[in-house]
Amino acid sequence: MGKANQVWAGILAVSIYLSAVHIAVAAPVVLLDETFGDDPILQLRASVVDDRAPDSRFSHSAQDGSLTTFYHSGLPTTKLRWPLPRTLHEHDSFSMMVSYKIVNDIHYAADNTGGLSQISFGLENSMTTGSNRTGSLDSGYASDTYDLISLDYFPTNHPDFDTVTLTPTVIASQGLNSQDAFHGFFAPFGSESVITEPREVGILDLDTTYTVTMDHDGSTGQVTVTLSDPAGPVVINQRGLSGVIGGGDGDIFTIQHDLQAEFSVDVFSLLLWADGFDTQFSNAGAHSLIANVAFKHIKVALVPEPASLGLAIGLAIILLYNRAGRQQKTCV
Repeated sequence: MGKANQVWAGILAVSIYLSAVHIAVAAPVVLLDETFGDDPILQLRASVVDDRAPDSRFSHSAQDGSLTTFYHSGLPTTKLRWPLPRTLHEHDSFSMMVSYKIVNDIHYAADNTGGLSQISFGLENSMTTGSNRTGSLDSGYASDTYDLISLDYFPTNHPDFDTVTLTPTVIASQGLNSQDAFHGFFAPFGSESVITEPREVGILDLDTTYTVTMDHDGSTGQVTVTLSDPAGPVVINQRGLSGVIGGGDGDIFTIQHDLQAEFSVDVFSLLLWADGFDTQFSNAGAHSLIANVAFKHIKVALVPEPASLGLAIGLAIILLYNRAGRQQKTCV
């Protein structure tokens, strides 16, 4: 083999090696993986924030490995938080996966209440995300839930609003003096998030385990949601944005939203919001949402950007190519 061929063989070998390193390093970095094999509260993996109900709204079952959470729109806001090992920002790519079922029991009240409350969970900031998600007439509509990335399932039908919906919601970072979280509110509205149009999944079945994923692309700001039941992916966007089948990406199994918002999140939380307008929008003064939700698995992962590793491969090839050129000149 000639000198030039040997050099190019070396370049190829280095490229293959670096590509292999790239694949290994670019694998998602798991930040949270909760399977509820034991009680995360008793084991101090998670902590409760402002649980002021007479009985705890979080109940672990060792028998089936789940944590049942009592959502009630008329009770004060409470949260269950898991700290992340690093803070995530708008330029990070990450994925959130949650498996859960809405329990069919005597407490359940949502489908026909006409209210506007949601089953909610996601990423927030342990310092800047407050507890007043909706505002109220008494507070002058003021709200304080900044730095929030949540998945919100609204199970109630309301004559004046787009429900039932599965909505990725982002509330951006804001100044210290802000009293209006909705000033930085981002979410897909209309047909992109409604899931009750023809051929779509509709109101989620009770006692059925669903797995929802929400992916954030740090390079584009795009948020993508998918939903699966035990049989596989379900249709959530037959009629998407502007009435187009599948929405912007043409995929009937995804709900998407493009956002340009700054945020800083450092915990994953089950978010049991109080509804400041709980009985004002519902039928006959009913609470708009009461539901026990059993969570089976929560996972949050960071998806490393490939750009820096691709650049390293390119630079290595250029350096080897230049060395090969110098060696050839020396031989001449």
